[in-house]
Amino acid sequence: MSQRNPKEIWYFAYGSNLYVPQMQARIGKWKASKKAHLKGWKLVFTVYSNEWGGGAANIIKTDKPHDVVYGALYLLSRKQLKTLTTYEGKPPQDITVESEGKEINAKAYVFDENRPPLKPAPLYMETIVCGLKQHSYEKEEIETVLAYAMRNVRFHLFSKRSFEVSHPVSLIEAYCFQSNFYANYDLLLQKRNRKVEDVNKIGARIKRKLLTRCKAVLKRYKDPSISRLDLDGFLKLDDNVRKKHIQELSAIVEELVAIKGIRLSKATKILHTVHPQIIPIFDTNLQKIYQKLKPQWKYGDWNQMFMDYYDNFLVKDTYHNLCNVHDSISYLALTKVRVFDILWWSYLKAERLREEQNVNWTTIV
Repeated sequence: MSQRNPKEIWYFAYGSNLYVPQMQARIGKWKASKKAHLKGWKLVFTVYSNEWGGGAANIIKTDKPHDVVYGALYLLSRKQLKTLTTYEGKPPQDITVESEGKEINAKAYVFDENRPPLKPAPLYMETIVCGLKQHSYEKEEIETVLAYAMRNVRFHLFSKRSFEVSHPVSLIEAYCFQSNFYANYDLLLQKRNRKVEDVNKIGARIKRKLLTRCKAVLKRYKDPSISRLDLDGFLKLDDNVRKKHIQELSAIVEELVAIKGIRLSKATKILHTVHPQIIPIFDTNLQKIYQKLKPQWKYGDWNQMFMDYYDNFLVKDTYHNLCNVHDSISYLALTKVRVFDILWWSYLKAERLREEQNVNWTTIV
């Protein structure tokens, strides 16, 4: 194991102390720093921080070889470590980490492990991500850290109904590997742009003659303005500009549903197929919950329906949580709209089975 001057101590940071400006503000300059990881331990968020207003990072020993905590080593003086302890609120303990192929004795702050997980504040997670980047961590490693924070994540539907997913990354992965939709439909985006005909790969069951008529509608609206945007870009627009985009989208939907045999569910599946980055699917279950939450809504008022859908992402935490989940599963090549579709679809299905079959789920409530 690496040995140092006894007056110098390696300190292993895994939370907000990864962020270089924070460490500089707390202890000044240090002699050296480098990437390091801790095997057989797991990153959790079980410490409430008044400073951050949410869960803060902690580590727990699991002795499982696949559990790894990514962090950084700082070479500190004993005086600097003592100063850092005043911020952490308890003495550090001895651990052994790996860096540059060597085992290194270090100190780390470890808190009581018998605590429930807490939701970290958005700014806290942004600070950790910035720190990981400053220490030259790769995207995949950062995604792993973000996934640890994705516990008990809350979302909203139409700004009124909230639901919580305990492990959204696991839920979406499970959906993808057991779903033919993912293999035959979602992954098409890695190979080519989708065609209107691909809509039947998600169970739309639209006959060829109807598809021909639908294609004619889309041909008239070959390049709708909303199709040039993704969800991020759309939400940044002024309210009036967003309304203009939605009016054009509603006009396309109106023409599609005017075709006998095409209702809202099939119309939005067609539009989502060719514009997956921005247009959602409104299946029958989503329409039912929308009518329940908005009893004044009348079928055919597409403007209001789309406005309420997109305004949902302006609810505090909903869009931030969606972005975090999306960043954590970038390897699945799903758009943010599609990720949210999977989340609300899973929630509505779980709710229906809970009501009809008395199945009490632990992963989604």
